[in-house]
Amino acid sequence: MAIKSLIFALILSITSFSAMAEVVNINKANEAALQHYLKGIGVKKAKSIVAYRAEYKKFTSIEEIMEVKGIGKGIFKKIKDNLSLHEGVVSVFKSTHTIEKKAKVKAEAVKVKAEAVKIKAETVKVKAETVKVESQPIVPKES
Repeated sequence: MAIKSLIFALILSITSFSAMAEVVNINKANEAALQHYLKGIGVKKAKSIVAYRAEYKKFTSIEEIMEVKGIGKGIFKKIKDNLSLHEGVVSVFKSTHTIEKKAKVKAEAVKVKAEAVKIKAETVKVKAETVKVESQPIVPKES
């Protein structure tokens, strides 16, 4: 049971860290930022967003992004909370703080995994001892 708890804690810490989202300024963001920070936006769609912006100048509402070829209601629904017209990231930039935080999470994950391996080894040892005890013949005492 302890192994399952440790593994669950590891998965939870990793997913909660990776789920941190950034708000993207769709009027200024470059292709790399659009791809990196917006779920469902790949190379083609990022290029289409930048091309649309070059042709029509600025987006006047976040909903206008649905006018870009390949971005419909489904993708808009996924990314709308990460879109802004005036604020947010415009390029992919990893601050020292972000890198340090990732390193700490990774180090913690390694510790958790090491502890899980240690617990598993102890479990195997106990099982081996149990098998050893159970396999010894029972010799009746002579009176």
